[in-house]
Amino acid sequence: MKQAPALSAQQHADLEREDTYHMAEDINSQLNSMSRDVMDLAVQLNGAHASIPQEEPLQQISKVLSSQMDALKWVERNSDALQEKLAELKRACRQQKADPLLKR
Repeated sequence: MKQAPALSAQQHADLEREDTYHMAEDINSQLNSMSRDVMDLAVQLNGAHASIPQEEPLQQISKVLSSQMDALKWVERNSDALQEKLAELKRACRQQKADPLLKR
């Protein structure tokens, strides 16, 4: 039975670079999606502002602050997830640089 030829160091490095590039594209796509979500949230907040009666300023302020706090919590959660993915990507890059088989 024939065994598949082993990848050369250059081929292995190319595959690692391609995987890293695809991971970066995925993160970029997620960031774009998050940006659209934040913009949608801003539109919703603006709509909520329009529906609050003007004679209740304290209630209006409370709702605005509550909505902003919810938006900030959402951003923080997604930011943490992206930071973890970025750290993973950095580790993969460092490992690729440190692996002597991958160096040219």
